[in-house]
Amino acid sequence: MVSLISSLDRKLLRDLARLKGQAFAVGIIVACGVGILIMALGAVASLQQSRDSYYERYRFADVFADVKRAPERLIPDVRDIEGVRTADPRITRIVTLDIEGLGEPANAQLVSLPDQGRPVLNDVLLYDGRWPKLTRPDEAIISKAFAQAHGYRPGDQVRAILNGRARDIEIVGIGDSPEYIWTLATGSLLPDDKRFGIFWMRKQSLEAAFDLDGAFNNLAVSLLPNASEPGIIDALDRLLAPYGAIGAYGREDQLSNAFVVSEMNGLIAMARIIPPVFLIVSALLIHAILSRLIAVERQQIGLLKAFGYGNGEVAWHYVKLALVLTSGGVIAGVILGRLLARLLTHLYSDTMRFPEIVQVLEPSAFLISASAAFSAAVLGALNAALNAARLKPAEAMNPAPPTIYRRGVLQQVGLGSNVDEPTRMILRHLTRWPLRAGMTMFGIAAAMALLVGTLFAFDSTDEMVDKIYYRTDVYDASVTFVEPQNRAALYEIQRLPAVISAEPRRDVFVRFRNGAITERAALIGLSTEARTKQLVTDEDQIVPVADFGLTLSSQMAKMLSAGYGDQITIEVLEGRRPIITAPVTAIIDDLIGATANMEISEVNR
Repeated sequence: MVSLISSLDRKLLRDLARLKGQAFAVGIIVACGVGILIMALGAVASLQQSRDSYYERYRFADVFADVKRAPERLIPDVRDIEGVRTADPRITRIVTLDIEGLGEPANAQLVSLPDQGRPVLNDVLLYDGRWPKLTRPDEAIISKAFAQAHGYRPGDQVRAILNGRARDIEIVGIGDSPEYIWTLATGSLLPDDKRFGIFWMRKQSLEAAFDLDGAFNNLAVSLLPNASEPGIIDALDRLLAPYGAIGAYGREDQLSNAFVVSEMNGLIAMARIIPPVFLIVSALLIHAILSRLIAVERQQIGLLKAFGYGNGEVAWHYVKLALVLTSGGVIAGVILGRLLARLLTHLYSDTMRFPEIVQVLEPSAFLISASAAFSAAVLGALNAALNAARLKPAEAMNPAPPTIYRRGVLQQVGLGSNVDEPTRMILRHLTRWPLRAGMTMFGIAAAMALLVGTLFAFDSTDEMVDKIYYRTDVYDASVTFVEPQNRAALYEIQRLPAVISAEPRRDVFVRFRNGAITERAALIGLSTEARTKQLVTDEDQIVPVADFGLTLSSQMAKMLSAGYGDQITIEVLEGRRPIITAPVTAIIDDLIGATANMEISEVNR
């Protein structure tokens, strides 16, 4: 009976059985690389699909603008701007909550709902309960995460301080909105569902509470396809400037969306950095395995070529062996990556409030990972396979000629007689086969890099927390005012019981320009003698804010492509909206955020 597999394939199976230990090692390394790649790409695809579906279904806005108080008669003018599809004027305000048993004050972001029906933009997904009634001004829908953190249900009440007056808000519904996938309080680094929530109330109720009858202080805008977002933002800024606007901004700068995009970019970066390390190590390991195997099988290769097998068949045999070694790791990596991607997306669902996580089976992720793994295998096997193919039958039938030794580097520099024989043997092999030694060292270095990099994340987090809370922001509490206050407010706070010291700070929304580069950010005004908010370098040196000019964080300097002495144009987005120019006088390596600081009297001026 004719054999179903060729002689070379039978030899391949025997080689695999003999190399099962090495095959297992290669498989583990390949599975790790493929698994991490599929996990990252799969999680990104799932998060992106979940986000896009949520945004579309509940009409997430494209552009946002905050003002102090603008009349609703401006809305037709907004809708007449070329490229604007619709505009939704709203009232938003952060208020303090008085929650029994909570040691620290909690805050809520109040967002108005239309007096009739549902929002045109940034609709609310209602999980439980009903919509507030217009005739019941103290009814509200609250965010799901805040409700879960406190165990609130429809029918419960929570006390809020609205415009200096305490009111008992009745919870009638629990919901979420695409505008608050990532709920972050002002000045917070991470979400805190116990101390920050979103409350949706009818607009008429908030108009009465904050004296905004017939007015709005927040605007959400959706755009037509192919509309010019920068042009629309400029038009909104011009229209809303007389009403205390602090600059319109697009989705990319909207806080919740920016955090979601940042997390997805982090996963993409991980997919670009970590899997290639595993695959390169697997290629080096395959090269080492095949090189040793070919050295042992010289006589078998000679016999194969003597019986008529060509160079291509011999080379393909060893490349095929590398592919089979890799295929087990690819299969295991696909299964592992899919499980990890599912686990990771569910972990993200604890902080990102999607109504549902859409698990996406992205074919491109499997194709990319498998192609990368098999490409690494071919590259690792190619040199060894070509060496096998180049062997002549008569030459291969004989044992390999002994290595010809000459005076090496050790003898040339006079160190040969100063070390013992085992050490000389080790050093001789390192200097005479530098490629082999280099590949081995690269594999060890890659393993150490992954280990150190993983542990570094924990150490860097500890260092970041220590620097921020014990060296930079060393205050115990902060007080934020809706409007700028004079020194009298500072003196009142200094006289409060248990207050040792209090220092002023002023944040002003501005737009920085450096040539064609623009960034919308807050300009922070600090005292030159500030002690509770300090600018600290990487060397732990405290740098006081300069009397004149800008002190930028390294991240802000990078975003603006600014260096020492560069003149930065500052367009103030509130008050009289002046435009000034200031030089960069210092750049500080900040661990978090992109900040710009200036002496507080200069900011006030």
